[in-house]
Amino acid sequence: MAKYAFLFVLLLYSCRSAELISDELELSLEIAGDHRKEFEFVLEHFKQDRKKYEAACFLIENMQYH
Repeated sequence: MAKYAFLFVLLLYSCRSAELISDELELSLEIAGDHRKEFEFVLEHFKQDRKKYEAACFLIENMQYH
């Protein structure tokens, strides 16, 4: 049974939409103020490449701490 639960979680994670915006990303975009448009442009640009999109999300999410 645990094996099926793990597979289900893995399936849900792999089906996650690239356009899903986390709470941390939304907060960073709000804090960005006038620069929000540039960040959204970057996210839109990398939308087709999942790894680059996730890297951009990571960087933008962590900019709020600097």
